[in-house]
Amino acid sequence: EIKSGPAFGEVPGSRVVAVMSRNAQKARSYAERHNIAKWYTDAQALVDDPDVNAVYIATPPSSHATYAIMAMHAGKPVYVEKPLAASYDDCARVNHVSQITGVPCFVAYYRRYLPYFLEVKNMVESGRIGEVINVQIRFSVPPRELDYDSKEKRPWRLQPDIAGGGYFYDLAPHQLDMLQYMFGVITHAEGYSANSKKEVMDAFIELSKKVSVKNVVWRYDPIFLNEKYDISHHLMIFEKMCAYLEGYCKHVIISFIDLYEKTKKNFPEVKEVTFDEQCYITKQFVKIAARHGMDIRLCHEDERLAFYGADVTGCLSKEVLEEAIGEHLIVPTSSKSREGCNCLLGNDIGAYNSCLHLCRYCYANFDKDIVLKNHKLHDPKSPLLIGRIEEGDEIREHKAISYLDDQLTLF
Repeated sequence: EIKSGPAFGEVPGSRVVAVMSRNAQKARSYAERHNIAKWYTDAQALVDDPDVNAVYIATPPSSHATYAIMAMHAGKPVYVEKPLAASYDDCARVNHVSQITGVPCFVAYYRRYLPYFLEVKNMVESGRIGEVINVQIRFSVPPRELDYDSKEKRPWRLQPDIAGGGYFYDLAPHQLDMLQYMFGVITHAEGYSANSKKEVMDAFIELSKKVSVKNVVWRYDPIFLNEKYDISHHLMIFEKMCAYLEGYCKHVIISFIDLYEKTKKNFPEVKEVTFDEQCYITKQFVKIAARHGMDIRLCHEDERLAFYGADVTGCLSKEVLEEAIGEHLIVPTSSKSREGCNCLLGNDIGAYNSCLHLCRYCYANFDKDIVLKNHKLHDPKSPLLIGRIEEGDEIREHKAISYLDDQLTLF
């Protein structure tokens, strides 16, 4: 409408002679507003038009392959928006048809031809910045409010049968293309999605393999109760997760929900977990964890729960850190961040009202609207999570201190 369509008219020897939309009113309106002679509601009719000698496809990805193959079989070159198609198999089909027909299909990776990126490529290839051994790209697009609508009302980019994937699938191809353009073909890739519990647990397992089982902990918290998540449900889920993570985790940290006023506001149907219920859950969790080679540690809970075999000395205590790093520590006494917390020299990071997961039990979010507003203030180039450093702001550097015990020991 604004960018690609009018641009075709700016290229010497190029003009838009026909447009197509399944919606006749939209097709007619676009053609009239942009002085285009013909409009269609059938893609095959547009492709067969003798005045059309190339086809631009700007539909959602689910129809990219169909329209591209249709045009190439008609002998007409294709310019298609990224991603090339909704699946790898469809991409392979498009490439195959292009090869057997000899008709080219181009993907709209226009950034390759922008002066800024051409200069960067020249700097890399000429060696002006030395040998490139690592490249980092940070790309974040906060969700919009309508992204939280019911499935049938969500934007098409969040409907897998239309988009093939989510926002990453739609927006990240530019970044991936630039990596290949500047540094060569990607031959191996690893990644994970955090959209399902299994995928998260698989990522945890991979992390455990890389850094050692003693250096990872799993938190099952906060434990809350309502009509769906009753005690039996928690026991069933905890058993399944322990079985899945057996061998990759030694310590499980649990805690029970704290009913702050903001939590009650955001999660009105949640129930308080009574001390008797805490005792029963802790006792059963200790038994389940033990069957899978794990122990239970409590985070800021009643020390009487130690009676059931749970460790109440703190989830990030001196002993926990020493086990993880294999070193003895000498740590000065410090004030606790909150009464009853035994964590070692803890420091909060981040900001309230900034997490878009919007978990209803979370005490760190007060209001959904404030969260969405804060995310509009996020600047990836700023050292702050929300906003930017302004004139008059005071910055204090935290002093880095080593508490490693340098004294030699025979034990």
